[in-house]
Amino acid sequence: MKAFRLLSRTKLYWGLLLICLIGALTSPMTSTGKNIFLSYGNLTDV
Repeated sequence: MKAFRLLSRTKLYWGLLLICLIGALTSPMTSTGKNIFLSYGNLTDV
């Protein structure tokens, strides 16, 4: 029951983590092979 309660209280963080993970995995690459989503300028905008 404690695990479910902890998951319930932190579901917003899990959702944010999932969105960031999907963004990092599906983001296109630059011509130099770097992930656009993980670039410094983009992360400060997110």
